[in-house]
Amino acid sequence: MRNIAFKIAFCYVAAGLLCITLSDKILLFLAAVPILHPLLTFLNRVSGFTYFLLTGAILLIALFFANRHLLPEDIDTVVDNQGLQNKHVAFRRMEDIIANISNMVLIADNETKIVWTNQALEDFVGFKLNELAEKPVAYFLNRIHADNVSAEQVNDRLKKAEVFSMDLSVFTDKDSPSWIHGDFTPLFDAKGQSTGYILFFTDISGIKKKEEFLLRQNEVLREIAWIESHEVRRPLASILGLIELLQACSSDEEKQEVFEMILSSGGELDVMIRKINERIIEVML
Repeated sequence: MRNIAFKIAFCYVAAGLLCITLSDKILLFLAAVPILHPLLTFLNRVSGFTYFLLTGAILLIALFFANRHLLPEDIDTVVDNQGLQNKHVAFRRMEDIIANISNMVLIADNETKIVWTNQALEDFVGFKLNELAEKPVAYFLNRIHADNVSAEQVNDRLKKAEVFSMDLSVFTDKDSPSWIHGDFTPLFDAKGQSTGYILFFTDISGIKKKEEFLLRQNEVLREIAWIESHEVRRPLASILGLIELLQACSSDEEKQEVFEMILSSGGELDVMIRKINERIIEVML
């Protein structure tokens, strides 16, 4: 493309020089022929305009042939440059989007070395990209104190270029442990060769806390159900039986003895009810 542009410029300059150097000879030739004197007079009046027309026509012809004889590699160069520019713009837009989303993003190369992280991940773990760059993903997992079993599973599956998801228990600068959900997706080029990994992490600490609460609540409910069916039923059955016995008593001494037994069973029942109430309050806090 640059060669053709140079040729056009060269032709234009050469044409201008030819017009300048040959114009005097042409005028002398016209002056020697009396019949051409009117043409000579006309050319003298419009010499500048004539020069403009001639050189412009030469430039137009040169551009026309240049477009027709544009080499395929020149066309490919133009197309490739435009394609690269469009890809660069699209990449910048995608980078801006990923950098500002709430999900944590980490990109690693085909050796699982970290090449990029977004702001959300840096805010969550408490350290910057320059502390992670060129470090393996295993180093990142160690920095956030991921449990060893999960970290080993992640490393093994990364080496196999698998698509997988996993929940990880981690410790950051926060007082309590956190949970993150990771989506691990390998990246491939047009030839199907692995070029790296993109990792999306989501803070699921709130979800895990709710799950733990529900599990603890279900455990308490099962315990309460067992207490009601066994512990509470025993003193309640005793009270009901003693009431029937009281109705059959004839002497005051027998009735007094039964009353005392009813009070004892009632106290036992009260203890069971208090125990259930304490477990309910415990699980609600």
